[in-house]
Amino acid sequence: ALAALLGPLPDPEVQDLWDADRDEALFARITGDPAPREVLTHAPQQQRRPGGRSDGVRPQATARTARYGSRILAVLATCAVLVVGLWWGQDHQVASAAGPTMLSYAEASPDDVLAGDAPSASDALTALAAAAAARTDPPRAGDVQYIEHFGWWLEESTTTSDVYPTHLRMWLAPDGTTTTHSVRDLAIEDLSSLEGKIPDGTTQHDELTEVLPQVVADPNLPAHLPRDPAALRQAVVAEYGASNCTGTERLAACLVSYAASLHTQYVVPADLDAALWQMLAEEPGVRLLGGVTDRAGRAGVAIGYRQREIGLTFVNVLIISPANGSVLGSEDVTYEPEKPGELMALDLLLTSEWTTQTGP
Repeated sequence: ALAALLGPLPDPEVQDLWDADRDEALFARITGDPAPREVLTHAPQQQRRPGGRSDGVRPQATARTARYGSRILAVLATCAVLVVGLWWGQDHQVASAAGPTMLSYAEASPDDVLAGDAPSASDALTALAAAAAARTDPPRAGDVQYIEHFGWWLEESTTTSDVYPTHLRMWLAPDGTTTTHSVRDLAIEDLSSLEGKIPDGTTQHDELTEVLPQVVADPNLPAHLPRDPAALRQAVVAEYGASNCTGTERLAACLVSYAASLHTQYVVPADLDAALWQMLAEEPGVRLLGGVTDRAGRAGVAIGYRQREIGLTFVNVLIISPANGSVLGSEDVTYEPEKPGELMALDLLLTSEWTTQTGP
């Protein structure tokens, strides 16, 4: 979701809505480029694509590597979904009340997170870190990272409202070239459980394949990120900009959204998952929703945080496997003044593995 991608935004009551430096910093976070002004100085054929650098320079293997590879997965996945959405037509939009129903959580609801009544996620995240540390990742079958997602799209007209399952597959090659394949299937009425409903390409409505050359500056970013939780936190905050991660709520938003987006672009190894969850265990702004069965029928543990933006408040939920500490998916709930929460977006992470294949 764009809310998770952009991170915590300034409070309009205390800061001007027009702030060139702040807006350029925001652009840098979206593109993963620490010098956004340079984008306008290159010839068109040299301009950067989202999440990448045109010069092909690999960042040094330090904590600051996070600045270059930041949010790439969310950027790319979001761009792919937006491209497909525009391709389907302007009447497609982010879902509102007609979208999927809320999941049922064991400890607290998104409403509880919104109200500040959800319990701390510290103990649960410590246990998830231990599960990740005990995980043995399978041997690499190749040097291409393959990520498979499932989400949904709402199409509305004056008389009907239909939810379409959307299947996104992505291949990240060693040189940073990214291939995406998106399939939108026929509308389904009930998304409370998606078991057996994920598009298999046999009845699709629309299909789109794109190859984005060298879109990722550092395909090996997970290998370069620190494994020490404190150093990892420092790297993430540096990527966002310290001023955007001040306070309990904003810091939680920076850290959780970074962890979520990392998994949407890369195959994240067990030791990095362990460091991420231990890092989050120390954040009071990260709250526990508890055990949940996700929409693919998998057992998970949900954590979440509250994020306030201009005119809206969001509760962003990340679901993690208690068995091995891997990410299962995320869901975003939006709240408008004096209205109940509505599920704005959901993303299931179905496959994350190394392969020799570079596309469909």
